[in-house]
Amino acid sequence: MSNFELEIDFPFDVVKKEQLSTRPEQVPYENGNFRWRHYGKNLEYMIGRAVEMPEGPEREALVLLLANHMKKLMLAVNPEGVDDAKVFNDLAIYSHGAIRLSPENYKLHEFKAEIPPQTSKKKKKKK
Repeated sequence: MSNFELEIDFPFDVVKKEQLSTRPEQVPYENGNFRWRHYGKNLEYMIGRAVEMPEGPEREALVLLLANHMKKLMLAVNPEGVDDAKVFNDLAIYSHGAIRLSPENYKLHEFKAEIPPQTSKKKKKKK
């Protein structure tokens, strides 16, 4: 409004006209390479942590949770159905062969699509 020509005593630095036209530095984001985008980067990190864990029941439980989560994420992209062998293969690829599951020994959860409730088409009367 005053075209930066006011002289005031203020406890903070007054913004100069040159400061308003400068652009901030660009934030360096890590784009990373996704093998399969529908799984996401966090799943890659979790699989890496599972690979680092020592053998035992805790690691096996984590691997099965990850495999079930992978199947659920795959169903979001492919609603017709997902083969457990495909999920196990993707898990082996992500873990560089450190985690290998076979469909004969492990069975993943069967997810079903939930049908949304039907809404009535009648208009509600206002009182």
